[in-house]
Amino acid sequence: MIYKQAIEKDFKENKKNFEIARKIYLSYPTCVFRHNKDDEFDIKDTISKFFKIPFRSIQVIGSAKTGESYVKNTKFSCQDSDLDIAIIDLQMFFSYLELVFLVTKGYKNFTSFSSPDDHRSYEKYIAKGMFRPDLMPRCKEKKEIRLFFNKLSNKYINQFKNINMAIYASECFFESKQGQAIRILRLNEVKNVK
Repeated sequence: MIYKQAIEKDFKENKKNFEIARKIYLSYPTCVFRHNKDDEFDIKDTISKFFKIPFRSIQVIGSAKTGESYVKNTKFSCQDSDLDIAIIDLQMFFSYLELVFLVTKGYKNFTSFSSPDDHRSYEKYIAKGMFRPDLMPRCKEKKEIRLFFNKLSNKYINQFKNINMAIYASECFFESKQGQAIRILRLNEVKNVK
């Protein structure tokens, strides 16, 4: 795959994980849509219109982007793999942060979270500039997001197990998160050489 060859070249040139992540996840084309670019457009356009965000802020990540998962060391599979979407938009990130602040009455009432684990995970992700709607407290907006992605997932059920999304506050946070997958790949490459 061209992705792995480019990454291995960058490893040899001692490039940082976040720089490699920027190139692969923000510049390279999406592997699973290489023969069907209209579906990629339709999915991104539908998301853009639903959330009222710029089209260019929507990125495909994970095994759908590269054709394989660097974390799980598995190939992309239509029956088993999700389509993971990243939205890089500070305004959207803060609007959901404010919503959670209001729902939890200024972070004083955590009973609307599904579990204490969800609350702790939510906080950890927020500290890394990442908002995961699946971890937000119960509210009308969470239900709307879930329904939207269930409908979108059903439309593309033959191509993806599910369609999910996370919101990033900036490209810096996005590159840092995607850089973790590159770091795992780098570690595995080192192990294979020994």
